[in-house]
Amino acid sequence: MRKKTAAKLKSNKGASLIVALLLFLVCAVVGAVVLASATASAGKASKLAEMDKRYYKVASAAELLAEKLCGREVKIVRTKTTQNVTETDYTVIIDSNGEEQVSQGAPVNSVTETYTAAVDPTDTEPNLFNGDYEHSGFSFLTERAVRLMFGNEAPDTAAAMGYTFSVSESGAGKGFTVSHADTELNASVEWHSESDGTLVFRVSDGSAKDSFALILTLTPSINVSDNSGVTENAFTAETEGGYKETRRKTTVYTKTSVIKWSVGSIVKEVREPDESN
Repeated sequence: MRKKTAAKLKSNKGASLIVALLLFLVCAVVGAVVLASATASAGKASKLAEMDKRYYKVASAAELLAEKLCGREVKIVRTKTTQNVTETDYTVIIDSNGEEQVSQGAPVNSVTETYTAAVDPTDTEPNLFNGDYEHSGFSFLTERAVRLMFGNEAPDTAAAMGYTFSVSESGAGKGFTVSHADTELNASVEWHSESDGTLVFRVSDGSAKDSFALILTLTPSINVSDNSGVTENAFTAETEGGYKETRRKTTVYTKTSVIKWSVGSIVKEVREPDESN
């Protein structure tokens, strides 16, 4: 009896089954982990592919916008014309000796100034001073140049002969779309101008949630040249009892400004974290 009991205690039968069960459990756990990892990776890959698609869509739109606007020139010619007119009346009388006597009256002087402005865009555009323009390509830049040059001043005033980068403007409600007929490119653009004349564009895919956007900036440069010319003439006209001499001096001062924008930067938009989540 004692020998049989000792033999049972030393027997290894059934140990292999336990090992197999443990091995199966380990394989199942490892398989579950691998499957979960693969599923997560597939989801991330799908999300990355969608993000890449949105990125290239927005990046292409930003590059197209930069290509259309960068380096384009708008020439604005401002002219100030000053006329200085002096009129002098002369009275002619015949004295008792039959000789002609001429007496000169006091000269009367008058000065008038007029201002004109002409805009020479790089492309044909509608009337620039009535706000009738398109927010695209050269029309957009020409309008920005006019706003930058004249601000709120009329182009036919003395103030329009000078300029300062003091006009900032929001593009809220004035956005436009960048699209290309041969591709699926279709991006939304919002813009504003800063006080130094820099144009800032927010190019996005237009989606309300998790919108991807790039910020494109265009900085202006202005090359100014000026010249002036003076002409003088005089003429006389008969009047009752004598004649009038008119002397006119005309000074034309012309200031030509060439405004050109170039790309400052194209960077990914940095947004503040959403504190509501």
